[in-house]
Amino acid sequence: MEDHTRRIDQLIPLAKLQSTLQRFSTSVALGCIIIDPKGEVILEEDWPCFCNNPATRQIPACQGCTELKHLFAGRLPTDTKSCVFTCKSGFHGVGAPIIIEGLHVASIFAGLFSLSPPEQEIQPTTVAAKRFAEPAEHTTAAHLPVFSTQRLQQTISQLELTAELLTSMAYTVLVEQHANQQVRRSEERFQTLFESASDAILIMDDIDRRVTIVDCNTKALEMFGCTRQEMLGRSPRDFSPSLQANGQTYEEQETLSIAKALQGEPQHFEWLHSRFDGTVFHADVSMNATELSGGQSILAIVRDVSQRKMTETALRKSEFRFRSFFNTNPDGILLIDCQGILLDLNQAFLQESGYSPEDCIHRHFKEFIPTDDQVRVEGAILAIKSGLSHSEPLHFSYIAKDGTIVPVAAKGWLVVDEKSRPLYMGVFIRNLTKELALATEKASLEKQVIQAQKSEAIGTLAGGIAHDFNNILGGIIGYTELALYRNPSAVDDKVREYLEHVLEGGNRAKDLVQQILRFSRHSNVAMAPINLAPVIRESIQLLRSTLPATVTIRLQLDVGCDRVLGDPTQMHQIVMNLATNACHAMRETGGLLTISLENITLTRRRQFMSMTIPPGQYLRLRVTDTGSGIKPAVLERIFEPYFTTKNVNEGSGLGMAVVRGIVKNHQGLIEIETNLGKGTCVDVFLPLTRRSAAENTAANQPLPLGRGERVLIVDDEAFFLEVIEECLKLLGYQVTATQSSPTALQTFQENPHGYDLLITDQTMPEMTGVQLTQEIRRINNTIPIILCTGYSETVTEQSAGYYGITGFLMKPVNVSDLAKTINEIFSQKKQDEAQEAVTHMPNVSRREKD
Repeated sequence: MEDHTRRIDQLIPLAKLQSTLQRFSTSVALGCIIIDPKGEVILEEDWPCFCNNPATRQIPACQGCTELKHLFAGRLPTDTKSCVFTCKSGFHGVGAPIIIEGLHVASIFAGLFSLSPPEQEIQPTTVAAKRFAEPAEHTTAAHLPVFSTQRLQQTISQLELTAELLTSMAYTVLVEQHANQQVRRSEERFQTLFESASDAILIMDDIDRRVTIVDCNTKALEMFGCTRQEMLGRSPRDFSPSLQANGQTYEEQETLSIAKALQGEPQHFEWLHSRFDGTVFHADVSMNATELSGGQSILAIVRDVSQRKMTETALRKSEFRFRSFFNTNPDGILLIDCQGILLDLNQAFLQESGYSPEDCIHRHFKEFIPTDDQVRVEGAILAIKSGLSHSEPLHFSYIAKDGTIVPVAAKGWLVVDEKSRPLYMGVFIRNLTKELALATEKASLEKQVIQAQKSEAIGTLAGGIAHDFNNILGGIIGYTELALYRNPSAVDDKVREYLEHVLEGGNRAKDLVQQILRFSRHSNVAMAPINLAPVIRESIQLLRSTLPATVTIRLQLDVGCDRVLGDPTQMHQIVMNLATNACHAMRETGGLLTISLENITLTRRRQFMSMTIPPGQYLRLRVTDTGSGIKPAVLERIFEPYFTTKNVNEGSGLGMAVVRGIVKNHQGLIEIETNLGKGTCVDVFLPLTRRSAAENTAANQPLPLGRGERVLIVDDEAFFLEVIEECLKLLGYQVTATQSSPTALQTFQENPHGYDLLITDQTMPEMTGVQLTQEIRRINNTIPIILCTGYSETVTEQSAGYYGITGFLMKPVNVSDLAKTINEIFSQKKQDEAQEAVTHMPNVSRREKD
């Protein structure tokens, strides 16, 4: 093409030349040689030794032979496809020039051989004898074949075909090199459309009326994407789609072409081939019949022209790729000219903004940006036009079609031509709405985590002090009960009333501690039928003394049924929180606090915020105040934990959150109606229950007394130990008390059958109550054991039996609970002993008893 000094081995890899030459030499059964135009040998395959070996050139008949020298020196005629030459000794050969676009790049020769007269068979030895005088010379030339005229023509045909093949291979490389140069100049932004490649060569035989691939070159394997084992033995049909580009089938076109090729008609056509993985590519196919290994075969040359076709549509495909990237990118992309006019927008931006292309194209970008951001955006665009890059994205906002202000982060780049002149700018825009929302949510969650950690710390603190506090309450409750029960006639009515109030306050404090512990352990409360009106009266009685005189309380508690399924302490907490909030709203101006109960029947489900209750019968607790009311912004957050409008020392923000949690756990609903300047009404709906409320008859029933049973008691708290010891003696038990668990264990070891009951604390130094129980069980497995604890993470009422504990009492322990528990244990023990005696009674005795 442009380089007229190029050799053929510079166009075709030497290995491919060697393979082609070997195949040709094998097919014609002759030696072959490829010579460059200057007469230099490029490749040689079994060329006769006496023509190129200096040792055999001493043969007199060959001395002075210049025929081959002249031919090899480039004097082979280039105006013919091939020629037959004769050496000085009378032997013959054939040669063909390899010419590419008029340039003689090489010659291929095949020889030597003798020609026999028509219809006459001559042995090579006879021919050699005619050419050479000496017998040794006969032997040297005897291996040369003798060709008939027909075989000579076949050899010439094979030679011309091989020369054409080499010409085609070299020409393809030149064409592909030229095409690659053109593509590289036109496709600087995208990858090279095609790579240079040689042709695939397939050799096919007609085996059992089926055209089968019997051999192929390496390029064929690469082109069709398979291994040699996968290629050989298959039909061209296996590498062709069912329909061609023109709509014809394999049978309609290629079968006919193969048949014509087998008849000696060279075929050349375009074809759609499919690779082993099913992908399709365009190819130019040349087919010729050839004789190989004594049989007729088809030589097919397949040239992949997909790259050439791609070159023709490079710009269109480039635009397609750009559009694919442009419109499938999840971020918004804008193309803006150097004056700030919008040229194009991708689908992601259009979907997020709500605009259509017509709304934006040919308009200035400033029309879509709030005034406060325009200066910063203009500065960023000037920087991009100047070639300055920013590592950090620019944060600003744009106005969506519906008027929404959309926060975004943008990064731009400058597109220039081949002379580095600015053409336009591209801008990536990422919507930050979700990211900012997630950041806000994250900050909120972090705040909630901190508050949760505070709650956990409170729970840990509550559990830590519960043991000591319950011991103190135990003393208060215990001594009060001793004062009431030791000599009832000695206590006058007024003192008895005072002591009963003390006992009531102690029990209330006991319930409060248990509620705190339940909060710290997130455990469920025990629900029981209760009458709500007495709880409200008791709560208001406690609250009244703390209210200013300007606040008047009105109770309207006369209702047909006030029985709900709930926890009295939590009901008390609801009333106290709601009443306290109402009074806080009236502390400056005073007002009226009204608390009422009413039976309500709901015929359809009722909802407030996220709480919903089904239809049914409910008890409505209404707390109304005439205070300042609640602002809408505050009402939206009223149930958020730790949200409060009170001063630092006036509230924690947990009151309404706790109320909501309690109401929800009781399957109820809370509603709030408020008017600024007029007051607030809070309604709490709680499901009514038909179950009877448990009556507290314990005060009217006599305490079960002991019969002198021996009780060993251990507790490290002297205050609590003394109270329990006195209560047990009051109940008629013989008591041995100690503050040390090891001392208690030693005392029991000294007399393991001298005690009927063991009462132990759980949290003690040196040895816990559970550890003491395990040691006692090794000595006596039948003695009843009662564990008393104010707080324990190790043992609960449900797990006590696992540790061998018979009874479980939570501190502070009152006399009635202690007396009932001990009486139940001894009664059960007697029943078990009686049953065991009956079980071990002889059969006769048992029948007599029956």
